[in-house]
Amino acid sequence: MKSTPLFLVGTRFQAVMSWAVVQRFRLTAYDLIVYTSEHNSPGENDRAFATLIGGARKVLYIDRAESKLRFVQTLNRAFGPGSRLVLTAWINDPFVLSLFRLRPGLRLQTFDEGGYNIAPTGPFFLPVSKTLRSLRDVLVRVFVRTLFPKGCLAFSRARSECHFTAFKPSQNFMADRAVQVHIPWEDFAEPEELVQFEGTRSIMVLPCFKDFRGSACVRDRIVSKARECDLIVRHPRDAILSDLTSELLSSPIEAIACALAVQTPIKLMHYGSTVGLTLQRMTNIDLIDLRDAASNDLDISIMSGKHARP
Repeated sequence: MKSTPLFLVGTRFQAVMSWAVVQRFRLTAYDLIVYTSEHNSPGENDRAFATLIGGARKVLYIDRAESKLRFVQTLNRAFGPGSRLVLTAWINDPFVLSLFRLRPGLRLQTFDEGGYNIAPTGPFFLPVSKTLRSLRDVLVRVFVRTLFPKGCLAFSRARSECHFTAFKPSQNFMADRAVQVHIPWEDFAEPEELVQFEGTRSIMVLPCFKDFRGSACVRDRIVSKARECDLIVRHPRDAILSDLTSELLSSPIEAIACALAVQTPIKLMHYGSTVGLTLQRMTNIDLIDLRDAASNDLDISIMSGKHARP
């Protein structure tokens, strides 16, 4: 990488992937754009964002409430003139990609959004056409078809110089240019949380119930299994759950699980979460996907720990 790179991130996993790239190339200088809500810095309560933000030369926050036109204008100014190297996971965002379409000199490198990158039934491999519900939807579709006749994903595949992945390159949507990078989960463990959850032997990573499409029966069974665990981690987009005591961690759960597994074997349950991919080859971590177990009536035993809930 010859130019000073700029990372565009909007989620914790994107921050984790960005840091993995920073570490791989031992970057001493990089700029950062964070897509956030209400101008709040995610670094205040998120260890992954804090780590990435702390190492950046410059940080710009863009509020999600801004109009798309203003968003593109802000990005264009931040990119600066000339041939700037930009790294982003947003391979299907027409507004981000429009700058690369209109500015041929910009360089694009990409990295994983998460499980979507290798999910054969996910939106990258099997994109679903959205229903047009408003004039805005119609205008966006015209905009996309005008700039990207073959679609945004095809443009990204053709334009990206390199794609950094946490998973097996051959499985990735961008397989022809994918390079696997190591995620240093140990960099994202909050010391206070490591102390707080010391001795934990069973963990439940809850799905985002706000967006959950499973039946009420499946939800109830997930909650029932969660109550048997030492640590219950709720999704960042979920509010406090009224029927379940759960934790919203500053650390990615992978960081906590890897640290705990150094001391003793742990069991981690989830429902179709990306942790089933990021932790699948980790020593001393027994992963159980309740989505796969649903056909077996979720009849899975949980080892008891000293913090087990009744």
